[in-house]
Amino acid sequence: MVNCLSLLVTTYCNRQCPECCFRIPTHATMPARHEPWEAFERAASIFTDLHWLFVAGGEPTLHPEFSRIAREFRRLFEPERLILTTNGARLVEHADVIDCFDEVRITNFDDPRSHEAIAWMQAQLPDKLRVWEPVHVPMTHRGGTSPCDRRTIAAYAQGRIFPCCEGPGIPGAASVPLAPGWAQSLEQLHLPCADCPFGCAAPQVAA
Repeated sequence: MVNCLSLLVTTYCNRQCPECCFRIPTHATMPARHEPWEAFERAASIFTDLHWLFVAGGEPTLHPEFSRIAREFRRLFEPERLILTTNGARLVEHADVIDCFDEVRITNFDDPRSHEAIAWMQAQLPDKLRVWEPVHVPMTHRGGTSPCDRRTIAAYAQGRIFPCCEGPGIPGAASVPLAPGWAQSLEQLHLPCADCPFGCAAPQVAA
């Protein structure tokens, strides 16, 4: 039973990482847009009994209503843990609402904004900080052979629910519409492991 959700509040990002797991912006599988607040309200009526809710993107701090997201998602979704995943782009600008999250996961890109965000969290909210190193898997080597722990986290993006948190960035990944009974429908889908950006297929050896 999937009870953890990665909710892509936006598909806009301030970075152009060539190996982006959601293929932003060069080969994006979804149009760039900020989700409207009405979409969050509808999602909250469908997703119930969540253990963890990941606020994700794109870069979630770029959403024009990010402060409202931080303040109101706990009331709206009632998760056991509310987690922000960010590259730190505008985290310090939103310093007044970062304490609303139980955990802040910052990907440690080697740039001033990531460094500033990590340093600020270490000084202000060290117990909530988790630092992640970026994973770079060449496009030619991508593709997993079996499910990993990411399959326990469904993803919601632009009205569709995917059976793992990487689904929105995988071309052709199966998904179901946001509707009652989504969990049962999701269990019938094949996982997109063969094209996963975090799976690593063995490199081809020339004969």
